[in-house]
Amino acid sequence: MKKTLLFIAAGALVFTMTAKPASAGFFWAPKAQLAYGFSDSHDAGAKINPAAGGGVIVGFGILNMIAVEANASFMYWFSDTDNLNWYMVPVHAGIKVSPFPLFGIVGGLGFTSWTIDSPVGTETEVNFSFYAGLELSVFKLFIRPQILFVNNDGGAESTSFMVEVGWRF
Repeated sequence: MKKTLLFIAAGALVFTMTAKPASAGFFWAPKAQLAYGFSDSHDAGAKINPAAGGGVIVGFGILNMIAVEANASFMYWFSDTDNLNWYMVPVHAGIKVSPFPLFGIVGGLGFTSWTIDSPVGTETEVNFSFYAGLELSVFKLFIRPQILFVNNDGGAESTSFMVEVGWRF
């Protein structure tokens, strides 16, 4: 039992020592993401379903604890309505603060472009949006659970829970 506990403690120590915080200097990270919306986001009343997409984060780390980032994505929302295609392109300027090597806090402001293609026509809007969340990172791999809030022109608002997974270069 003592050997098992010693082995676990040694593994945890090595894992912590090799974790990489936000590094100083330029970085970029391709990412994949999944999302689920909490509310209707347009007056059309279409339900928001799960989404999947990808994107890139480009940034500059300062003092190994703070990073300034540009975060761009393309997401496709799976609709339960026939002949409806729903695309979202959020673009944000953000900041990440990493008080510990494995943990960071992220957030940013920007704009989200919505495009809805249907048999009736195409609707496109660009709205203010912001996100906030956490980052868990090991080596160069990171996982970011976060909330995205979009304030739509028609008075409706959309909130989505997103999980991003990426690899930092």
